Amino acid sequence: MDPAKTSTGADGTPGGEPALEPDGEDDFGVMVETLEALEEAIVEGIAFRDEDFTSEDLSMARLTGGVLDGCDFTGADLGHANLCEASLKSAIFCGAGLTRANFSAALATEADFSAASMEKVNLSQATLVDADFSAASLARADFEGSDLTGACFDGASLRETNFKRARLMGASMAGSDVDRAIFEGAMMEEVSLAGCSGRDASFKRANLRGADLAGAGLRRASFKKANLRGADLCGADLSQVSFKGADLRGAELCGASIEGADFTGVDLSQTDMWGTEPELAHGIKSPKKKSKSK
Repeated sequence: MDPAKTSTGADGTPGGEPALEPDGEDDFGVMVETLEALEEAIVEGIAFRDEDFTSEDLSMARLTGGVLDGCDFTGADLGHANLCEASLKSAIFCGAGLTRANFSAALATEADFSAASMEKVNLSQATLVDADFSAASLARADFEGSDLTGACFDGASLRETNFKRARLMGASMAGSDVDRAIFEGAMMEEVSLAGCSGRDASFKRANLRGADLAGAGLRRASFKKANLRGADLCGADLSQVSFKGADLRGAELCGASIEGADFTGVDLSQTDMWGTEPELAHGIKSPKKKSKSK
């Protein structure tokens, strides 16, 4: 925190005491005072906009409902911190430690979480439109019901992450690791999962219309009753994938590996299956042979 800056009230006028910053000579006591001062200011409704919190130790901080728009938390430690319902528009968390932090119902449009450590973080019901999570570590994070429209997760680790009923329209997860992630009921139109690893992931009842899954490794994933109209799955590993009851009209599976995949109840009449081996999959009806005229 920058001691030269004075925190401002919601109306933009100066208010509250400026938070102190350790000068390297004092010990943990000063840091506690700094954190307590920040927490008290948040409770009093004082807004901190565009403040510098780089590399600060804010672990377990109670910042519920705080206004921290544009603040820079690069490299800061916010492990187990509570930022529930906080306003974090355009805030920067690059490389920050956010393990088990609570961002539920936070407003963090265009926030930058790139390369942050966010294992088991709670981001449920949050508004994260156009947020950047590229190269972040988000294993077992919770995004249930969040708005992630246009968000970027390229190269991120998303193993066992919960995206149930999340809004991911136009989001990019290219090259990410979504093994065993849950996307059940998610809105994922035009999402990019190209080249991702999604083994054992669940996309049940998800809307993936026009999605790009080209070259993705989706072995044993489930797309039961999912909408994949116009989706691109060319070159993807779809071995042992379940498409039971899915809508694949207009989808492209050219060159995909479909060994052991289950297409029971799927209309493939408008699906491009060029270069696949239908005989290795289940539930694909062979075309009826025309009887020879006598």
